[in-house]
Amino acid sequence: MHYVDIHTHHTPHQASSGADSYACIVNLIIATEGQQLPNTPNENGIYYSAGIHPWYISDPHQQMELLRHTCNLPGIVALGEAGLDTLASTPFILQEKVFRQQIALSEALCKPLVIHCVKAWQQL
Repeated sequence: MHYVDIHTHHTPHQASSGADSYACIVNLIIATEGQQLPNTPNENGIYYSAGIHPWYISDPHQQMELLRHTCNLPGIVALGEAGLDTLASTPFILQEKVFRQQIALSEALCKPLVIHCVKAWQQL
């Protein structure tokens, strides 16, 4: 059997065991420059998504530039976690702006978008 975890925040210690195969998409939060970013997926079925999480929006222009660069790396197979969260301290109007920019980037790159939505279903 083949298992796929499409969203995790933790790189598994061992991606496959025995006859079963395992693949995962590890989420990278684009928060600041100087983050350690992957160059390629490894041979153990570990891939990456990258996004600006609504909790960690600090410098949207800089973060979007870093996200655009990161999403062109070969190990990045999806964008996100991106979205809306009414419990986050980030102003909601800023969350919406950054979310819309990530939607547009996802569409432009033809990559799936992992959505984070907390108590904002109607706005989503």
